[in-house]
Amino acid sequence: MGLYWEPCPGGARLLRLLGDTPCPAVPGTIEGLPVAELGPYCFADRPVRPGARRTGDDAHEITGNFVEEVILPDTVRVLDSAAFYNCRRLRRVTLGPGVEGFGSDLFTNCRQLQTFRLRAAADAPTGLKKLLGAVSADITVELDGAQLFYPEYSEFLAAWGFGYVAFWAMKWLIGSLVLGRNVLQEAADQIAYRVSDKIVWLQIDYKTVLQTNLGCFNFRTWQLLLLVLVAVCLLLAFFRRTVMRVRLLNTLPYMLVAATPFVWYKLTENHSCIHGFFTHRDLAVTIFATACILVDLSRKESTL
Repeated sequence: MGLYWEPCPGGARLLRLLGDTPCPAVPGTIEGLPVAELGPYCFADRPVRPGARRTGDDAHEITGNFVEEVILPDTVRVLDSAAFYNCRRLRRVTLGPGVEGFGSDLFTNCRQLQTFRLRAAADAPTGLKKLLGAVSADITVELDGAQLFYPEYSEFLAAWGFGYVAFWAMKWLIGSLVLGRNVLQEAADQIAYRVSDKIVWLQIDYKTVLQTNLGCFNFRTWQLLLLVLVAVCLLLAFFRRTVMRVRLLNTLPYMLVAATPFVWYKLTENHSCIHGFFTHRDLAVTIFATACILVDLSRKESTL
């Protein structure tokens, strides 16, 4: 086995591992120095940074899709950014309890990653919480005498939603304190106005909203594109000898998606009428969902 490395605080930083196994075990020491860090892009299919020291005679780099499992020694304390970037066949990582530093994008595109193995008791202090924050898919954690399953990490979405609402609420609250007037009430009045069917100079209805948004399209162009799409689907169905029939259970989700812009226009008539010059772009969702329905209807019938 060979490797590229460089000195770092506390020992050595591993920059690249060389060998012929897809399941390497990282050595605990390099020339007498403990391996304290995995360097940036250590197992990624990227060039090694200039000036790195080399040890060993192997020439084959253990990187990218070649990597399936990695075993880290207890000496490792830091996993630098993108250490396993684009290791699409990586399934398992084994590490000790002392890892405390985690960079960003550690496991980006590691789509087959399933298991973390921690050489620690279930009640021992570890960096598990930070490690789990580096993945966004289902993951199994094996500990000494215990096995835990963590479902897909969706806390970021909830945190973003809370932060977005809190951001606006704080602006209104601070505005009320600074200006000495009820900005919160003004904001509530504006929200009610934007979802109403009234404009200061005009009484509007849902038909007007639809005309405003649909009128932003060049219908000659879109009609031609739609006809071409339908023709292609029909030809595909004919040559595959399929039977075109409405499969409601298959197309219903697409129909619901296709309807969402029209529901939004109804809920925000004022906003969608005044700002039709950009809210008409919501109809791209309808166009895409309709295309999905046509493709679904032209699929080859299963013989199973």
